[in-house]
Amino acid sequence: KGGDGKAYGYANTFYRAATLGDLVDDLNLTETLTANGVYDMRDRSGKITQYENVPVSLLLAILAANADAKNVADEVEPDRDFEVSASVDLVGCHYHAIVFSEDGYLWTNLLGSAQVFYVGTDTVRDFIETVTEHYEGSPYVPTPLDGLTDEIEE
Repeated sequence: KGGDGKAYGYANTFYRAATLGDLVDDLNLTETLTANGVYDMRDRSGKITQYENVPVSLLLAILAANADAKNVADEVEPDRDFEVSASVDLVGCHYHAIVFSEDGYLWTNLLGSAQVFYVGTDTVRDFIETVTEHYEGSPYVPTPLDGLTDEIEE
């Protein structure tokens, strides 16, 4: 507690999980992770397809199956092909990302720093196929941020 009697939280942006399982355990993701939407960004022209109501259980299954994956953030900067907008209310992470690259990497910025794990091309392909074949996609249309209502003059 601070000198004023209030409790304050902080984010350790230097945190680095050794394995994907450590990240899951340290953030209690099996209980605290929510998925806000899934975005297919593989079209390099900028077209993005959005999928709603994709259950977080699909993501949690990947995290559990790859718990031993080592953090390779210092070695790789993967593409952003398929992104899950994710939140962990417990630690104040809202609308961060868990991103999959077609070359088999899972990348996240849940705590404000890059965490990268190799989960395999088959895992990523299966996740993408499950989402695109079983959930309805629609073109992503960016919306203004809440509270920003003034028009910008050109």
